[in-house]
Amino acid sequence: MSRDIVDALADSANDSLNLLQKLIEAVPEDLWSAKAGSWPLWQHVAHVVSGVAGFFLPVDELPFPAPLTAEIVQFKVAGSGTVDKKVMSDYLKASQAKLEAFAAALTDADLARPNEKVLPLGIKWNLARSLTILSGHALYHLGHGDALLRGRGLPGIF
Repeated sequence: MSRDIVDALADSANDSLNLLQKLIEAVPEDLWSAKAGSWPLWQHVAHVVSGVAGFFLPVDELPFPAPLTAEIVQFKVAGSGTVDKKVMSDYLKASQAKLEAFAAALTDADLARPNEKVLPLGIKWNLARSLTILSGHALYHLGHGDALLRGRGLPGIF
């Protein structure tokens, strides 16, 4: 079976997640906790990274590292303090490895299947749309960090 489309969509999602890694590395510590919208930047990153599990993985296959909680990553509460950048980077790398393993088991024909993970939430996406949205979702939140960097006169991520 062909995997050309799976590979293209998975690569796109990974490219977006790799930009998040670049943001983690580039952002100064004082901007890491700065608010973009109503949320600290680190919470935007945690939200995106948790989307890999939220969109594709069985419950508890990728637990939140402390001090993250479901309420924090789902923007139900504003995070306080900060989360160490290494903790977030390790969480991102673990999420990317899980995404890679998930995508490796797919063929192009699988992409039209409903995404059973998000159906209970009333979201009727197939796997192709889920991979596409994961990529776009990462870029949206990355834009918050990019704006904080540029607002400080620093180079952006894009």
